Amino acid sequence: MITIRPAAAADVASIFDLATSLSLHGATPADASLGFLTSAYSERDYAAFQAAASAYRDYRQGRTVGDPWKVEPQRKPVWFDVAADEAGAIIGFLIAFGRNYAAPGDSERPAVDIASRRIGDLLGTIVPFAIVKQVAVAPTSRRQGIARRLYGHAFAQMMDHEPHLNSVFASVVLEPANPPSEALHAALGFLPAFQTRSEPAAAEAAFPVQVWHRPLRPEITVFRGEAPVAADVSHLIEARASAERLYTHEDNLNWKKLSILGVLLFTQVAALWTILNAMVPGGSSPAASHQPQLAFLLVTLLAVGALGILAVSYTVLTLESGRYFMAVHKATAKTLEAQIRAMSPSFFPPISAVPTTSRTSKVLRTLPRQALLVSLSASLVSFLLGAALLILRH
Repeated sequence: MITIRPAAAADVASIFDLATSLSLHGATPADASLGFLTSAYSERDYAAFQAAASAYRDYRQGRTVGDPWKVEPQRKPVWFDVAADEAGAIIGFLIAFGRNYAAPGDSERPAVDIASRRIGDLLGTIVPFAIVKQVAVAPTSRRQGIARRLYGHAFAQMMDHEPHLNSVFASVVLEPANPPSEALHAALGFLPAFQTRSEPAAAEAAFPVQVWHRPLRPEITVFRGEAPVAADVSHLIEARASAERLYTHEDNLNWKKLSILGVLLFTQVAALWTILNAMVPGGSSPAASHQPQLAFLLVTLLAVGALGILAVSYTVLTLESGRYFMAVHKATAKTLEAQIRAMSPSFFPPISAVPTTSRTSKVLRTLPRQALLVSLSASLVSFLLGAALLILRH
């Protein structure tokens, strides 16, 4: 009788031996035709995966509370299960990571490949996902449905532990071909999503891989036999189009605000220059020869400078607000797009319609603050020059 259970620390050595026997590195063509693994994990890596999966499982089952100030273990979802025969020998295993565990920048675990990062880029920063990193069955124990049972056990845990998770991914090497893995994932309802290349370790080569995707929950995508039927996503498509329209509207509005900022800055500088010219001896105004008129012009200079600074500052604040709303609308559009892809993998929207960084965003990073700096500098310099002229004529 074959048992599917969580991996224990005592299983790590057997798991490593099984993975090594199925590794593509050094395998012959005959070995590759029967299915293989490409990730060259060490026994220490598998021990780290097992410890992380155990800690995460204990947390989700309420056996540990965890420190709310730390990311361990609740932000590191890992599922690590094994198949054992009647004698207790390990004849198969499956490892899957959640998006938080797969996020780059964690020095406490082995590096996750490019596919995980590309999935994160595709889904954005909000949508949860899981990626099956390895699934393996001993050659002498195949054709018994063990891989299907491992996947079923993992799917059940994912739905129990992560109520908002609906996207499960798996990557299959294209060169050399891995027909057993492709057939398994197709039979389980996975569909091809995109192609990329693996991220090699120091002594490995990069492999072209096909990333497969399957919605996890039947209430979102209904499976009839092995043919997936995508749920109705028309309301999400409409919401995404609205977010894109709001993004475009905010983009156009920010360009108008930038034009207003330019007019305000030019008007302020021109007014300050005119008043200063009137205060210069022999200038265009006879007021330059009268002390009271010079004092009045200095006060006017100060008032114009202050009003200019206020007007420019207000416009800069509205531009910062516009930049924020542009980012919100873009993030909303990308999140909705990811949800559509998760519920209907055949949907390929025009991702380029929402650019990664627009020209407006680039301009808004620097130009408003530079304009405010010019306004402050012009007002300060004009007032100092006006005060100097008044002192010299006193």
